[in-house]
Amino acid sequence: MTSPIQKLDGISVRPYRDSDEKNWVNCRVQAFLDSSYRDDVQQYREEYENPSVRIVAVRDQDQQILGFLDVEYCSEQGPETVEKHGVLWHLGVLPDYRRLKLAHTMWEVAKLELKAAGVSRVQAWTQDDTAANLWYLRQGWKVTKSYLNVYVRGLMGEFPLKDLLPGIDRVWKYGHIRNFNFEAPLEYRSELEKLSYRMHEVRVYEIEL
Repeated sequence: MTSPIQKLDGISVRPYRDSDEKNWVNCRVQAFLDSSYRDDVQQYREEYENPSVRIVAVRDQDQQILGFLDVEYCSEQGPETVEKHGVLWHLGVLPDYRRLKLAHTMWEVAKLELKAAGVSRVQAWTQDDTAANLWYLRQGWKVTKSYLNVYVRGLMGEFPLKDLLPGIDRVWKYGHIRNFNFEAPLEYRSELEKLSYRMHEVRVYEIEL
């Protein structure tokens, strides 16, 4: 199914095209720079194993991508029924265009295609960026799970790795560990704040279509 094109003031929301790849990658980098995902940089546009809905918002005059939204979906076999569920992998808008409701419009266009494909539920992961979390809540998404994404740097046998990995007092077989990233339950927040240089709360959202 081809998603309908939605027209805004000099901007169109339409399906992603293969020719958009370089433009899409550049937009993703710029859209994430002021977020907690600022180091999640990639130089390619991944392909999905399952069907997907890929939407972009583009400036009409030059087809510059201003925002993007990707949802991959598949079938999940239950005891009596088959439910199609999706995961929203990518969502972002360039800073100068964030008050034009582009994310909302892309999501509305995506929902039409998802519903037509029989998708009934979508999940999304985000971190503790205030604007992003407010957007999900305003669209009707519900938080189903939260945990910590913790970043630590140091050397084996020294603080803070010595506190996190007791019993390790020598150099690792392959050399020094410089960065250590792991997930942890929320109840360890105060303890881990003393050991990490960066920490985010990850929230899992879900919505029924």
